Amino acid sequence: MLALSPARFSKRRPLQATFAARGRNPMRPVFIHVSKNAGTSIVSSAGGHIINAGHRTAASWVAEHGSEAPLFSVVRHPYDRVLSEYHFRRRRWESGEHNPHLTNLSLPFDEWAIATYEGNEYRTRSFFELNGVAYNAHNLVNDVAIWFISQVDWLSDSHQQLLVDDLLRFEHLADDWSTLSAKYELKNDLRHINSSPRHLAAEQLLTPRICELIYEYYRSDFDRFGYDH
Repeated sequence: MLALSPARFSKRRPLQATFAARGRNPMRPVFIHVSKNAGTSIVSSAGGHIINAGHRTAASWVAEHGSEAPLFSVVRHPYDRVLSEYHFRRRRWESGEHNPHLTNLSLPFDEWAIATYEGNEYRTRSFFELNGVAYNAHNLVNDVAIWFISQVDWLSDSHQQLLVDDLLRFEHLADDWSTLSAKYELKNDLRHINSSPRHLAAEQLLTPRICELIYEYYRSDFDRFGYDH
């Protein structure tokens, strides 16, 4: 995955992974797959050594299965995550995929971001119902398509308390994966799969207006995970 410049993704404090301080858990860890955060690479690399919860919130997993097994996930800078979401969808649209949720991917990134995060296009239940767009209710969290909820909402309970035991950082995923692998004896190297190529000038797409839009929408992620705005 293309790394954007340190100037754009500067950090106000060290972004360190969080690992639960306890001995090795004999249970397989459960992976909460936040979209566009290297989940496909992790699932492919770990194989049967982990339980893949898929694209569902940590709260929904715990409600169904309890909290005995350790949970882990990956977080990513919101600017980079939104760019990756756009380019992933754009690539699918350009390939000719017939999916009504990709209808507005003819738009350039800035217009797509405004349409999605200000205009609610292809993001909310109300948009889908008002425009007659089919949707899967299981993919909604508080009437928002799960791909667009904050990472805090994806990984926390109703009181905004994180439910994951081990939290990896996309920004230094290889090192964090090594630590997690040693802890749970996964013994598998991380392979990079399903990354979304984008233009080398990707950072230029993040205009002040778009940065502010993403910041306001994902402010909880910036604050909770220490990402700079």
